[in-house]
Amino acid sequence: MEGRPEITMEQVRVAVKSLGEGGALVSNAELFEALGLEIEADKARLRNRMQEMVATGEVSRVREGIYVYNFEQCQVSAKYHKAMWRFVRSQKPGWSVRDMSLFTRASYSHACKYCSWLKDEGYIEQIGKNGLTKIYAGTGKAMATPETPHPPQKINDPYQEERSAAAKIIRLMLCADVGNWRVQKAIVDACDVLRRRFAKHENQGGMEDVQQ
Repeated sequence: MEGRPEITMEQVRVAVKSLGEGGALVSNAELFEALGLEIEADKARLRNRMQEMVATGEVSRVREGIYVYNFEQCQVSAKYHKAMWRFVRSQKPGWSVRDMSLFTRASYSHACKYCSWLKDEGYIEQIGKNGLTKIYAGTGKAMATPETPHPPQKINDPYQEERSAAAKIIRLMLCADVGNWRVQKAIVDACDVLRRRFAKHENQGGMEDVQQ
């Protein structure tokens, strides 16, 4: 519907973290209700936001439409994001990514990634070039957003393959035809992933000392 406010990543993040406090599972239905989404187009946008967060590891999909927020692993570079956001809101139009990096002491690559995400989200816009250097300005959306918007965070999880295998087993056992040989093979293959990682603990007389 024309004129409807956009569902921002930060709105979705706040809702997921609130509903998922303490490791609770969060469903699409709960998010729809929490954010007051009734129109299918808005619900589709939220599902897209959740897919982005799954892709970066900020949340894990337990099964279709059900998620858990990765509180312990999510390392948000809050210090630099806040500094860069203050820069965006305080600078007059005509600044560059290098200006942002110099004024905030964030690395140039970090500033590039943050600016790219801000542009995609409509917080900043390119207004020209100074030679080969792109020049930016904050938008009305930025001026209306005092709280720092954080992009989805890429998480380096050493157990990502094992978590994905466990989630696959659960999904297949709950939703697939386990009598089908292809489904059975997929379950066995996923079990093999877990066994390869954790079999070394079989003869230790218990799992009480296993970390993670």
